[in-house]
Amino acid sequence: MTFILISTILSVLALLLSVWLGRMNPARSSKLTSGMFLLILASPLLVMLPKYKVTVPWMAEVPASSAAVASFQNASMLLPMAWGCIASLLIGRILLNRFAIHRWIKSSVAVDSKEITELHAECIQLLGLKQSTRVRYSKQIKSPIVTGLIKPTILLPESARNWSSDTTRMVLLHELGHVSRRDLWLSMAAHLTCAIHWFNPLVWILKKRLISECEFACDAHIISRGADAKKYILALCDVAQAAANQKHTALALAMAGQAPLRRRVDQLLSGNISQSPLLVGLLLTVTAGSTLAFTLVRPEAPRAMEIPRAIQVEDPYNPQEVQMRLTADPFPAN
Repeated sequence: MTFILISTILSVLALLLSVWLGRMNPARSSKLTSGMFLLILASPLLVMLPKYKVTVPWMAEVPASSAAVASFQNASMLLPMAWGCIASLLIGRILLNRFAIHRWIKSSVAVDSKEITELHAECIQLLGLKQSTRVRYSKQIKSPIVTGLIKPTILLPESARNWSSDTTRMVLLHELGHVSRRDLWLSMAAHLTCAIHWFNPLVWILKKRLISECEFACDAHIISRGADAKKYILALCDVAQAAANQKHTALALAMAGQAPLRRRVDQLLSGNISQSPLLVGLLLTVTAGSTLAFTLVRPEAPRAMEIPRAIQVEDPYNPQEVQMRLTADPFPAN
């Protein structure tokens, strides 16, 4: 029950903060939503930590009835079983999606264009990316995507062979920006969080917001590295138009993702790409500290003082004592 309560409280707080910051700047709220997701993901571990009992003087001890205790014990046995079965199914679905993407990569072909290879190296240098990446063509997609946690792979559609150098450069910058920001790891954490907290609908809403906010944050990251905003917007619109009917794939991030295109364009044109890490860090610190206190501290009522047996006084008016006094000789000296 504590696990469900913590999940609900954290998800409500995360959603409120995400909406509040997202109205001002969705690129800024992505870091906050990511941090809150990690807190929610770690909440089962917090429940297993040792608890510290704190006596609260004004707290009254409430006796529990035997029926309530029995029903609680039955629920405590059935709920973990139901949670584990559904969580296992959802984790299995994540693995199936991973295998599907692996088949896409195996069926893809390496890029044979010297121009794209040079643009790829140029974009890596611009972003200061040290992780190894590769670019391949795939017939399975209509929009470029990036996938792979250990060895990221950028999959380009076959139509990319006819793209201009500016469009190709912006697409590569965007997908490499996701790699630079560790968005693929955040996406995996979001899917695992939904699998573990499947009973909480707010977590599923937060996952959708996180994927959308990652696109805004990636756009801001690319522009902050010196990319031309107008060329980037043109490439974004071209890719979005080509991928209008493509289904979004789990565990992969597409340039034309779930974020509203019009709002992304407006955000880029406004030039508001500041991310205010101080405010986000403060909110995450306060939330994490409050969660630890709520999870680890257990208030309890003060115990009633017990008289030690050594000094307990027996009742002098028991039946044996009364009978002995009635039958005693009133004049023992005679």
